[in-house]
Amino acid sequence: MHSRIFIISENDNFDLDDIIPTECELFDYLSCYGVDYVDKETDFEDDVEWFKNVYNLKKIEKIDGIFKIDKQELIKALKKEKERRLKKVKKLIKNAETDLMSVSAWDIANEIYMQKGFYFYLDGYGIMNEMDLLEDLKLIKNNTIYIVDSFDYHF
Repeated sequence: MHSRIFIISENDNFDLDDIIPTECELFDYLSCYGVDYVDKETDFEDDVEWFKNVYNLKKIEKIDGIFKIDKQELIKALKKEKERRLKKVKKLIKNAETDLMSVSAWDIANEIYMQKGFYFYLDGYGIMNEMDLLEDLKLIKNNTIYIVDSFDYHF
């Protein structure tokens, strides 16, 4: 299955060569999660549209080839995703009350944290999944963040 890694910066004053990791750097980190390749060849605009649709974001604006995002809108969308996952985990735990062997700790961890969806490389923070991004976005002072590039990955 294919998904995307989005390269994000917290400011618009950057040198792309300085903040965009290589395919090898991304693969080295993600290979332990079952990723079997990372590829730079992707349609960046289509990828951002996919991202926008998954999180139902309205405030994305293209400026000089990068995409400006309202940080609070993304935080709200990620919180909604976290709530959805927690509801599913609660259901798993409830099922385990009647049949302890029906749910493994892996099932719970996978649902809340280890899902293979979008990954994010946040300049200055490294690569992370959605739930880590939610926590790290809270540390960023700017109200705007920027998607500056994307990579394809397969698992």
